[in-house]
Amino acid sequence: MTVDWADREVRKIALQGKKEAILERNYEAVELFNHNRRLGKAPTIELVRFAVLDGGCDRSIVYDIMASARSWGYRDWDDEALDKWVEQAIAHHNPKGKWLKLKLSELRRHGGFLGPHTGDYSIDGDELVVKHYKACRVGEIRPRFSVRN
Repeated sequence: MTVDWADREVRKIALQGKKEAILERNYEAVELFNHNRRLGKAPTIELVRFAVLDGGCDRSIVYDIMASARSWGYRDWDDEALDKWVEQAIAHHNPKGKWLKLKLSELRRHGGFLGPHTGDYSIDGDELVVKHYKACRVGEIRPRFSVRN
């Protein structure tokens, strides 16, 4: 399955589907959009912001979007709205604020290693799930056919 990104209506539907998957906390669908070049566009800070501000900062989804964006080559991690959310969350003793602050800090450093378990914590209903799928990953080259001599 592929998305025709040149078609305005198809593009709108695909982007709406990605946002709905974030809002519904459908990790598998978000992961497909993030990592399958045929289904998705490179995630950016705007999608991270949406996942945090509108999607409730589901850490598994936010982490996957950040890791995927980094894999696609995204490097501009400065965002006032996210920084403001982080500070407010920390002020309200929301552990997601401290976690997101660390993740953004990791990405903003040179090269931006994003540690899957740095700053992790465990609270009922707020577990970080990091999956490593082998199929459809960004950067993976899969031949469509073979040539025999």
